[in-house]
Amino acid sequence: MKMLKSGHLLNRIKAMLMKESLGLGLRPGAHHYRAYVGQPEDYDLIASSKFNLLTTLGLRQYHTVLDIGCGSLRIGRLLIPYLNVGNYVGIEPNKWLVDDGIQREIGQDQIRIKQPQFYFSDSAIDLPSDERFDFAIAIHLQSLRARLGGAMAHGELRPSEGVRCLGSDVFDRRSRLPNQRLGLSQVHLLQS
Repeated sequence: MKMLKSGHLLNRIKAMLMKESLGLGLRPGAHHYRAYVGQPEDYDLIASSKFNLLTTLGLRQYHTVLDIGCGSLRIGRLLIPYLNVGNYVGIEPNKWLVDDGIQREIGQDQIRIKQPQFYFSDSAIDLPSDERFDFAIAIHLQSLRARLGGAMAHGELRPSEGVRCLGSDVFDRRSRLPNQRLGLSQVHLLQS
């Protein structure tokens, strides 16, 4: 009987530690790598739905992807292993989020093998001027507006003719996009 009780206690402790490590029950914006970027309970769902959207739009492993506001690598943890070496670029002003995402979600081996690039800034001006992307994604529309809109207002990004905003936060090169500076060509705005 005592063994059963200690096993039950051990399971409760494991569940409590898992809940704490995943940020379950924390409010969005809390200082936890999953909660800071949104509802911790939906971390996996948001990542998988955006990844599925990207592949539906034609994303292949040989494409290059810019993750605007990559945060704790919510979608990066799926994109980095999927894409060819060096084809993932993340830009994020909060370095601690990326560091926690690497430590808790993908590990240093994935970083060594896939060689993603990270820029710790809230401005696209810090990206190399010759960098071109097949796709770019910003999970939160506010994130996209703050990062790209602010950069455009300050002349860091130059809009091309025929800007089309259809409604998400996924960009792809097949038609025109608001931004020659990033080498992008189409914006799909799908409300999340």
